[in-house]
Amino acid sequence: MVILLVDDNPDIIQLISTMIKRIMGAKCEIVSGRDGQEGLDILKASDHAPDMIFTNLRMPHMDGLTFIKQVRRNDTWDNIPMVMMTAHQSPDIRREVMANGATAFLAKPFNFNEIKTTLENFGKGS
Repeated sequence: MVILLVDDNPDIIQLISTMIKRIMGAKCEIVSGRDGQEGLDILKASDHAPDMIFTNLRMPHMDGLTFIKQVRRNDTWDNIPMVMMTAHQSPDIRREVMANGATAFLAKPFNFNEIKTTLENFGKGS
């Protein structure tokens, strides 16, 4: 199983990676990018699509919403579960990201159980 993490904060990447590895164990590979453009570059360079993508909303170069829209335009990637992570918790933001292709929404700060439940909801948890 491969999970792509896209976030401009290396501490968040490390935190989520640690949580996912603790939940999934050695059967999970984590790949990460610092913004939406890097996330797209990783997808384009890979022979296999990731099993799940977690992305931040606010990032430089390409934000998470634009990233999700770009991913959803590609037939190879359009069924990948995509989790939007953001500290911006307004109902309007949630509606917008879900309407544009996110399959789940995690409000920052989140905890271990929220990551675990998200993975389980998409058949990725233990």
